[in-house]
Amino acid sequence: MLHVFMLGGRHARARIEVHDVAFANVDVIEEAYPQLRQEWFGERKGLHVDGWLAVDGVEAYRVRFGEVAPAAGAPRLYFLNLGGYAAGALGEAHDYRLLVATSVEEAKHKAKALRDASWFKPHTDALLEVDDCLAIDQVGGRYVQLERGEHQGIALVSDYIVIG
Repeated sequence: MLHVFMLGGRHARARIEVHDVAFANVDVIEEAYPQLRQEWFGERKGLHVDGWLAVDGVEAYRVRFGEVAPAAGAPRLYFLNLGGYAAGALGEAHDYRLLVATSVEEAKHKAKALRDASWFKPHTDALLEVDDCLAIDQVGGRYVQLERGEHQGIALVSDYIVIG
């Protein structure tokens, strides 16, 4: 099953904790720990999981894995890091989303409709910017396959698990 992990930890050049995401194809989260440690760019000591998504499906599609790349123009799975600013809060707020689209442009267009209406960014007339839009094509050497059909959706777990 596809898992999206939020990792946190330290970096030698950062004053505060930094974060990143990682994708893994595992049945239970513990199976991902070696991969997460290997992909982490910061200090090993204190590396932790802040939460994860267990993804059975997105929108009208089941998320599965296979040996063959999806056909050109086929729907693809995208991870989006949406950013904006909240009144009275220092720094940028983030919202992370998975969605299905046939192009980066379509994914960004769909994402803007999902934005938090309370966010603002004055120099773009209150429009939300999409900070990152990543196609999730391969995880662990296997291709992400989207199949129309019923599924269990996305399970979100917030937790603090030290793995480094």
